[in-house]
Amino acid sequence: MAEYQKKSTNSLWHSPLMLFIIFLLVLLFMYNMIGIVEKVRETNKKTALVNEQIEELNNREKMLSGDINRLKTDEGVEAALRDKYQLVKSGEKMVVIVDQEASAAQAVPDKPKGTSFWDFIKKLFGKK
Repeated sequence: MAEYQKKSTNSLWHSPLMLFIIFLLVLLFMYNMIGIVEKVRETNKKTALVNEQIEELNNREKMLSGDINRLKTDEGVEAALRDKYQLVKSGEKMVVIVDQEASAAQAVPDKPKGTSFWDFIKKLFGKK
């Protein structure tokens, strides 16, 4: 009967110390996995931002291509020159509307009262 007795379960792998070490390794791997998940989320946000920028650049490229194609025609060149330089063809007339308030403010700046040549000299030398 001695042959059929149970072997000792107190081997190295079943010792409390080894179980504690394995538990610590599992915790270490879990901590590293949390860091990886955070990095994946950050990468996804950056990817979405870059995709948005690519979309904006593609839209801008389409707009600029349309402008280039428009400028290849005579009508497009004429329209661009009229907009940018306010040109008119011979025989055409241009009407310029000026805002009265803005033109009055730009035309005659108000001269401060009580400033004479001697006041200027006094201010220049720091005396009041």
